Amino acid sequence: MVDPVLISVFGLLVQTPAKPPTRPISRVYTLDSFEVDEYDDVSVLTCKCARHEPILIATDDLSRAHRVAGLFACPVCLEELKGARSPSDKVAVWFKQNRHTLTTDQHVYLPCSFARLVDATDKTIMRPRRFVFAKFHNVMLSEQDKIMTTCGDTECVNPYHMMVAASPATKVTPEMREDVKTWISSKVKNRTIQQLLKTKYNRDLSLRTITNIKKSVLA
Repeated sequence: MVDPVLISVFGLLVQTPAKPPTRPISRVYTLDSFEVDEYDDVSVLTCKCARHEPILIATDDLSRAHRVAGLFACPVCLEELKGARSPSDKVAVWFKQNRHTLTTDQHVYLPCSFARLVDATDKTIMRPRRFVFAKFHNVMLSEQDKIMTTCGDTECVNPYHMMVAASPATKVTPEMREDVKTWISSKVKNRTIQQLLKTKYNRDLSLRTITNIKKSVLA
């Protein structure tokens, strides 16, 4: 049976049947986005994104593979890269795909100097460190939130080397989200919601943050 993944990722129209390995690993190496465990006659490829099941392939077939999409990576990663049109999109995709390989003991640098990056969802323009922090941690940042570096390297964009400057007034609680959901159903305007949150919780939230909360509760 022909495996479509072996065609789309490795360009293998002719495939050798591969059975799960029974022998010890003979070697381990990295092939683009894959970690390869080679067991002589078969190899198991695990994408570093950890979002796709490991790929079983005959070792001889792997030696004949070519980069159909310009990169060896799982179908999930390749589909994301295909949809990444702008430099900002590519930065966001890179951090999503390398989430499980980043550690606290390394510096991470962008491939070139970006003055600003653009959020594809709402076209918000952000500084690179702020953009990376928001995308990696999947958080909504208010205008009052400041992203600070904790490693002292001004060029480093490792999200584990960043922190939000203390701003308790911008913290969004589950109770606040429930209230926003209720007010949305009553067609309350954003500015009025902003005032209601200030009165009830003594929290100063930007209109953009309120818009993001509305998007999240309606998702």
